[in-house]
Formats: sequence, structure tokens, C-alpha cells
Amino acid sequence: MIDPVIIQVASAVATVAVAWLVAEILIRLISGVARRAGASSDLIRTIREVLSILWIVLAAVLILSIAGIASLFSFLTLSGIVGLAVSLALQNTLSNIISGILLLSWSSAAPRFGCIQWAEGRGSQVRPSFNLDPD
Repeated sequence: MIDPVIIQVASAVATVAVAWLVAEILIRLISGVARRAGASSDLIRTIREVLSILWIVLAAVLILSIAGIASLFSFLTLSGIVGLAVSLALQNTLSNIISGILLLSWSSAAPRFGCIQWAEGRGSQVRPSFNLDPD
């Protein structure tokens, strides 16, 4: 009869191997698509690092779940709490980024620089005008 500890170790090793294989396939696939789309090398490197960290976390969660140390439900709960905390912390920043993207993508509201007006005389004043009308 095979010892249950050996079965758990074999399951953990198999889990890490499968997680690594899937992560490597995803990394190569997404990096290839990003390269063909013309993404910069910095963006591709960032994508690779994020996916590498993701597979390490996933493998650790699965190993702890297989070993019976922690349940998958506790990890899901913890990840939900962490996601909520991060989203609340970055709420203003994300709001500004999204509104800026929407403003620039809405072509009729994109700022258009008009002529610079100035007043002749003793004190000159330069006023740039922003024309928000597409005409």
C-alpha cells in the first residue's frame, strides 16, 4: 500500500508541473499576440511577470488545498477582500484614468487648440483658447 503522504507529495508535484505548463503556454501565446500587435518590450515583459506571479500563487493555493492546510473557499474569500481593499484605495485614480480615456475617445469633446489671443499695450497677456466645438 502506498503511503498517503507520498500521494499528497505526488499530487503537489503534478499540480506544480501542470500549472507551470499552462502558465508557460499562456505566457508565450499572449506575448506573441502582443508582439504582433506592436506592443513595446516593456509591456510584454510586464505581462510575462504578472502571469508568472499568477501561476506561482495558483500553484501555492492548490498545493495548500491538496495538503489540507487550507480550503479553496478561504483563498477565494481572502482574494475578494484584497480586491475590494485595492479597488477602494485606487478609486479616485482609476476614476480619473477612465474618465480621461473616455474624454479622449469621444472625438467631439476632444480639446482643440485655437489661436492665441493677446492684448497690445502696456502689459501683454497671453490667453490660449480651447475650442471644444468640432467646427
